[in-house]
Amino acid sequence: MRIQRVLGLWAVSVLLGAATASAQNFNTDARAIAMGGGGVDNANIAISMVPKQEPYRTIVLPFGLIQVFGDISKFNPSKSTFDPVLLVEDLSSPLHYTFGRGQTATGQALISDLRNGQLNTNLATYQGFTMPSNLSVLGLADPAFGKTIKFARSKSGAFQGLYLGIGPYLGFQEGLITDPRLVDIFANGSKYPNQSLSLTNGATFQLGMDEVIGWRGRVPLKQGADKDTRDGVYYAYNYRIIQGFRLFQEGLDINFDLDANSQITVNPSTTPFTATNVQYTSGKGHASDFGVEIVKGYFSIGFGMNGIGNKIDWSKPSASSTAYTLQSLTNCANNNNGNSNSCFTSAPITGLPATLTIKLPVVKTGNLSFQKMGWGFMGSYTQGYNGRTFHGGVERAFGPLWLRGGGKYSHSPTGGYHWDPTYGFGFGARTAIDVGFYANHDNLAGKRDTVMAVSLRFSAKEKKPKGKTN
Repeated sequence: MRIQRVLGLWAVSVLLGAATASAQNFNTDARAIAMGGGGVDNANIAISMVPKQEPYRTIVLPFGLIQVFGDISKFNPSKSTFDPVLLVEDLSSPLHYTFGRGQTATGQALISDLRNGQLNTNLATYQGFTMPSNLSVLGLADPAFGKTIKFARSKSGAFQGLYLGIGPYLGFQEGLITDPRLVDIFANGSKYPNQSLSLTNGATFQLGMDEVIGWRGRVPLKQGADKDTRDGVYYAYNYRIIQGFRLFQEGLDINFDLDANSQITVNPSTTPFTATNVQYTSGKGHASDFGVEIVKGYFSIGFGMNGIGNKIDWSKPSASSTAYTLQSLTNCANNNNGNSNSCFTSAPITGLPATLTIKLPVVKTGNLSFQKMGWGFMGSYTQGYNGRTFHGGVERAFGPLWLRGGGKYSHSPTGGYHWDPTYGFGFGARTAIDVGFYANHDNLAGKRDTVMAVSLRFSAKEKKPKGKTN
C-alpha cells in the first residue's frame, strides 16, 4: 500500500540525513582516500582541466558489494524484515568494506511497529535504539559530463574553449527535531510519567537534469613557455540550466502521550501520527560555477565557487499529494483484524501554492597539492552545505612501497565537528595495488566504523615538467 512506501521513504530519509554521506564512500581511488580523500574534481571545476603530473587510472575492487548483497533481503519496505537503518548503512558506502557493519542496534523492531501502528505501550522495550535529538543536513549531486571545443590555441598550450555538458541534478534536504526525553527513553529505558513527547521531521528531494554551457581557458605563466609544461593558469565557468522532473516533500509529526506509568496512552486532544507527502511535477532553475587553478612546477593551488544563485522554481503541484493520519500508535492490529494498512486515514492535500522556490547556498572551496621525487601532498578546504570540511594527507615512496596518511575534519549533521584519520599503503610501480582506510560515521548511532578501500592503479609513463621548476 502507498502509505507503507511513504513511511519507508521517510525512515530512509531520516537515517540518510543522520549519515554523513562522505564523498570518500564513493571515491574509487584508494590512494586519494588514504591521503584524506581530498582533491575531488567537481569541488573546483578547474581541477579537471589540469593534466596530471603522473597520469594514472584506477579500477576499484568493490568488496563492499559483498556486504550489500548479503543484506538485500532486508531492503523491501513492504516486508516485516525491512530494516531501513541497515539499508542506509549499506547504500551510503556500497563500494568499500566496512568493519562491524550491521552490528549497531538498528531499531528495526521500532520502525516496523511504528509503520504498522503496533508500538509496544512501553517504549523502553526498544531500548538500545539511538535517535538524534537534532539533525540538519543538505546535499547535492550535480556532476556534469561534456566536451570542451577549443579554439584560439597557441604553441605555449594556451587556449580558449566553449564547454557543453549535461548531467543529473539530485538535491536533498533534511531536518529532524526529537524531544530529548524520547531520545533518553530509546537509549537508556528512562521513564517520564504524564508527559507528551514529540518527533518532527521534514525532508525534501529534488530530481532533475542540468544542461551546462560554459567556458574553459588556459594562459601560460610566462611568455615562450613550452606547450608540454603543465605550468599555467586554468579557469572555468559553468552556467547550469536546471530542468526539474519531480519534487518530493515528506513530513512527519508523531506525539507519544505517556500516562502515570510511562506507558503510551490516548490523548483526545492530539493526533498521534501525521505523515504528509507533497509533490510538484515541473521545475525550472539555474546556477553558476567557476574555478581557477594555478600550476607551477610540482605545485598546484586553486579556488572555486559552486552553486552561485542556485534555485529552482517548482510548479504544477501533484494531485497525488496526500496526508495520512493514525489515531493510535499501539492498537491498530487489534481494531482491524491484523490489517494495519486500514488503520491509516488518507486525505488529499489541497491549497498548495502554485509555485514553490527552493534555494541552495554557495559552496566555496580551496585546494593545494604537491608531487615530487617520491613525496606527495594533497589538501582541500570546503565551506558549503553542512559547514566546513578539510581533507588532507601526505605520501612517501620507499622503492615500490608507498606509505600514506591524512585526515578529515567535518561537521556532523547532529552538531559539532570531528577529526577522522585516514591511512594506507600502495605497492607497485607502473601497475600497483592501493589500500586505504578511513573512518565512517554513516550509521544512526554515529559510531565510528573503519572502512577499507582497495583499488588497482595503472600509471602512464611519467612526464616531468619542462623548464626550471624549482
